[in-house]
Amino acid sequence: MNSLLKQEYNTSYKCNYYNEYLNSINNNQLTREQNEEYLDLLYREDLLNIFNLKEDDDFEKINLMLDELYVIMKEHEEFKKCLLKCSNILLTDDELLGFRILYSYDFMHITHDCVCQYLETSTISNENICLLKSKIY
Repeated sequence: MNSLLKQEYNTSYKCNYYNEYLNSINNNQLTREQNEEYLDLLYREDLLNIFNLKEDDDFEKINLMLDELYVIMKEHEEFKKCLLKCSNILLTDDELLGFRILYSYDFMHITHDCVCQYLETSTISNENICLLKSKIY
């Protein structure tokens, strides 16, 4: 694995934004706009923490790391099917674009789990792949 990824990708981090989203569905204390702003902030914090960044203005670093991760993750056949399906959302077969989509709000919490597992064990559990597929398909 590239040294940038080894140093920067935080495989021990657990995403929180999606659980907060699920909690917010049942919580009517905030207006819809306030809730969306809060959840967007949590998503951004999770994204920064995954890549061990402090400022969200370093998108170039995130893009470089996503490029490197893509090269590794495309080797897993079932995961590759997921990123291809995501690229098809935008009517393209650009696998890298599909991989970037997997880090969008709807998918990042599951994608991160898959990537962490693959980086640590060179496998992804059937449970995680099925969860990702169910979210995409």
